[in-house]
Amino acid sequence: MKILVTLGDFSREYGQLVFVDLLQETWEVVLDYLPPSHLQVYGKGFTGAAWTGKPGTSDLLVCGYAAVFRVNPNLWCVTDILHRPDMNDLHHLAIAGEHLYIVNTGLDRIDCYLMDGCYLGGYDLIPAWLGRKRQETSPHSQEDCLAIQQLGWKYALPKHPDAPVSSTDAYYQTPVETQLPFHRRRVRDCIHPNHLSFFGQQLLVTRFRDRCVQDLRNWRIVIDDLPGYPHDGFIQEGCFWLTTTNGYLLAYAVEATGVTNKRLMQIELFDRFGHSGWCRGLLVTADYFIVAFTRINERKIVRWCDRATGPTETAILLIRRQDLSLCAKVNLQGVSPQPKIFTLLPWL
Repeated sequence: MKILVTLGDFSREYGQLVFVDLLQETWEVVLDYLPPSHLQVYGKGFTGAAWTGKPGTSDLLVCGYAAVFRVNPNLWCVTDILHRPDMNDLHHLAIAGEHLYIVNTGLDRIDCYLMDGCYLGGYDLIPAWLGRKRQETSPHSQEDCLAIQQLGWKYALPKHPDAPVSSTDAYYQTPVETQLPFHRRRVRDCIHPNHLSFFGQQLLVTRFRDRCVQDLRNWRIVIDDLPGYPHDGFIQEGCFWLTTTNGYLLAYAVEATGVTNKRLMQIELFDRFGHSGWCRGLLVTADYFIVAFTRINERKIVRWCDRATGPTETAILLIRRQDLSLCAKVNLQGVSPQPKIFTLLPWL
């Protein structure tokens, strides 16, 4: 059983595609790509990806920090690049007919393009003034992000929290980095959308910070109160599947009208299998769950797990659905100095 994996590295500017044979527990780097200099961001590589057609034979579109790269799987090379100066921290993309939707996490926005790269418009998850402020040289504060969650019909202005913001947080920009163009800056997001999928008339975005899933077609929150910070989020085998950073695999019911808030399954991966890490990356088949962990190598943007986990690792687990037994584990720590897994893709 074989899959394709996208990775970045905490210590490099390269994006990687790695071919993984789950049953043989082996891996092979098929693309180790350094973007052009104007698109390089330290510690950032490949994130979300999608096949344009049949897996393994069609082109692959893969997100970098500030661009989408088209990859030829026959030659394992980048053939085209889609970049705009307002792209920042791209996390995922999805294709619907002639439309390409891109999760522009740095702007808390979902952008829509034609497949030829023509920009059509976007769904903003934050007010326009905050998006403009984020692109200015002086970055906005954490208080700005928290304030927009408190605004509404009130008699008084919302109180801003007094907690200081650390200037040493590796995930965000330092004062020196504010001199960089916006698409290369590590900016503070408020919602952190990180995954996108379609079902019927629903356009579903996974919202990391407020632990929910939203339908952008009507702005309704369809899943809330998740037990951790979510990643992934797609329809497979009649359910909507999610992971959370603290090691939960979740399934929600799907009805004729769309995805619902009814939870059908919750597996605590850390406790059951004795392995842990930043849980992100999921494939579901008729017979298996395939789940990825990434070793914690830097200070995270949130408290990623509220319980003891033991040592973390960068690995992929193959779990049999019938009895929830662990069939294989592929260790990817040797792929690069400090690898981080993002997306698991089906192969032929």
